[in-house]
Amino acid sequence: MVIQTAKDWIVSRGPDSLIVQSILKLQARLKKGLDLNFSGSSITLSRKGRKIIIQKRHLVYLPLFINGYDEAFQLFEPVFVDGIETLDCSVPALRTYRGSGLSLYCASLPEEDSIDMYTQFHKPAPGEVIWDVGANSGLTAYQFSKAVGSGGRVIAWEPDPFNFSYLLKNIELHSLNNVTAVNRALAESTGTALFDMDGSTGAGLSEHLVYSDEANRSAVETLSFEDGCAQYGVPAFVKLDIEGGEVGVIRGALPFLKENRNIDFSIEAHRMRDGSSTEGPVTSLLSSVGYSVVSSKDVYGQQFLSATAPRT
Repeated sequence: MVIQTAKDWIVSRGPDSLIVQSILKLQARLKKGLDLNFSGSSITLSRKGRKIIIQKRHLVYLPLFINGYDEAFQLFEPVFVDGIETLDCSVPALRTYRGSGLSLYCASLPEEDSIDMYTQFHKPAPGEVIWDVGANSGLTAYQFSKAVGSGGRVIAWEPDPFNFSYLLKNIELHSLNNVTAVNRALAESTGTALFDMDGSTGAGLSEHLVYSDEANRSAVETLSFEDGCAQYGVPAFVKLDIEGGEVGVIRGALPFLKENRNIDFSIEAHRMRDGSSTEGPVTSLLSSVGYSVVSSKDVYGQQFLSATAPRT
């Protein structure tokens, strides 16, 4: 709680605060031996011929890059700029994952490969309909597409128009003919809602975000779970990563889930504004309609819930 309070204070002061800059520079130096520089609209982390660049407005993610500095270079192929291995996450780019060799266009911050966590209890099978809710630029949509094959379908939900444009680019790049991209937000009810759209992995419905961004806020169309099923088909499996909006989605879906008892979920839980996690409410809601819910341990600050439906 003390760590989170400190993080909240840093974010509230902003990246141009000299106090914030001094604190973060000291943290980067002491924890990882990194040089940290604030310049213009960007933040640069560097050490021994390597550097990572992010946008200042993504300050909230800086501790993750400090702690995972070396891991980032293991996950992604850097580009050499003036002889320096560079991961420039401040601009859109085509990024390559080292392990798989997969290249994807990315709006800004690259997506972490969490497919093993998402699919630990439900392995997508050929012919299934899969929902990728919070698809971002399309990493998991790509992985689901390959798993379900030509006989299956992937419905990739991404309300952020900037991320959505790169999702479409990646669908075209890899000829993902079984992927349908949906520029709407899955929510508790059908209508419209305010959405903070910053082209990052943390974009989400404004009412749920801990760190909101009024400067990049706009209205988006929303669909309830039941209405989404009517329009795009009932999924066998749903991956849900929507920055705190998962409680509303599941709450609104309960009547439908009582009657359709063959839909499994993998849900990334998030911190709520009161400091608690969405893990408890989501687990309680799904358990109330017979789901078996298993929580993972924290993985790089992420908490995953796997919910298996009571088969009819």
